Amino acid sequence: MTAVSTEKDAAKPASGEPLVVVENLVKHFPIQKGLLKRTVGQVRAVDGVSFTINKGETVGLVGESGSGKSTVARLILRLMKPTSGRVDFGGQDMATIGTKQLRPLRQDIQMVFQDPFSSINPRMTIANAISEPLVTHKLITSTSGRRARVGELLELVGLSPNDMDKYPHQFSGGQAQRIGIARALATNPQLIVADEAVSSLDVSVQAQVLNLLRRLQRELGVSYLFIGHDLNVVRYISDKVCVMYMGQIVESGPADDLMSNPQHPYTEALVGAIASAEYTADRGHGRVVARGEIPSPSNPPKGCRFHTRCPFAFDRCKVDEPALLQVGTDRLAACHLREKMEVSA
Repeated sequence: MTAVSTEKDAAKPASGEPLVVVENLVKHFPIQKGLLKRTVGQVRAVDGVSFTINKGETVGLVGESGSGKSTVARLILRLMKPTSGRVDFGGQDMATIGTKQLRPLRQDIQMVFQDPFSSINPRMTIANAISEPLVTHKLITSTSGRRARVGELLELVGLSPNDMDKYPHQFSGGQAQRIGIARALATNPQLIVADEAVSSLDVSVQAQVLNLLRRLQRELGVSYLFIGHDLNVVRYISDKVCVMYMGQIVESGPADDLMSNPQHPYTEALVGAIASAEYTADRGHGRVVARGEIPSPSNPPKGCRFHTRCPFAFDRCKVDEPALLQVGTDRLAACHLREKMEVSA
């Protein structure tokens, strides 16, 4: 993504106070066969994920397709229940909370989807689509009040209140995504989960939407969980990044630090995939390439799950699963190679 500068804002609204704390989150889907639905295995979509999102902060979740990113999003939103683990939001466990207690919390956690057109009813006017959460949560009861709020939201995302009686097909992809963002903001949420929110847009439009999200964060103090597969995009908007591979976080840390000095071979492969001259010059060698395909999540490799594709794998990687350990300040990495280098240093 070349249209977006990598320069960060000088000031961020993040308070350092935790908003969401994810602890050892696990989601396994049973594999069933036959008329009796006999369980013959499990798909380990998410396998022990932990991270924290602070107030006013953006946490990026990045990895290839099938790494478990979207499943993590659905678990945080409680669109599905985890196999085990906790999602603490405002002191309540979203994983186990009852339906009655869950309903008011849904006002505080909203989502922006990948395809704005498929997430908006084509038969609804924009006014009805954006005001839907206001009706659902009974926040504004009068039609005139809801229309006034829709007008405010449209202006907030860079559209005109005069657009509210139009239909989705009358807008471009970038405009439709702005509408999706306006709808997500309708309930004044504390957290917005953006799942591949710009991946379907042209590069120049991506930049506009990312800059809009950053402006809204500065003005409103909202937190984001930003999910993507393009590390350059995730780096641009995120304060810190968690790199996922086969249902696990293999590295995390401040976005710029992680990008300039990856501590896990998988992260280095993702960074190298950008294939920038800057990367090659900084690292002093050609980029790391992950070999082959991602193994099946129903039968993950023993030891380090990345060892079947890692150019640096050695015997221990095939046997022992590496723990996610501190590497310097504010960095975590799960790699036996990193441990080996520290011991020999």
